Amino acid sequence: MEQQLLLLISFALLVTPVLLKRWRWFWIFCCALGIPMILVWAQHFYAISRPEHTGSPGTALGLAFLMVPTVALALGMFLRYLRWIVEVLISEHRERRSSDQ
Repeated sequence: MEQQLLLLISFALLVTPVLLKRWRWFWIFCCALGIPMILVWAQHFYAISRPEHTGSPGTALGLAFLMVPTVALALGMFLRYLRWIVEVLISEHRERRSSDQ
């Protein structure tokens, strides 16, 4: 059940930035989720850099539970950036075509 929920959340984090039309909502969404993820990663790296840290068998599982949504959000943001570039190129092409006629 947890794996299905993790995959559903990750899919939502991947698709939502791509589907957002306005840049304001895109940045609000990404900052609201990205900043806490950055803080959790910073806390993780701080904890493992401590000399008394010995690790545990569950560390890899915890990293997987955090890595999958983080990568999904980053990939969604990148795909939205690519979508924006394609939209700009298409609009420039249409302008060139309409000015040539």
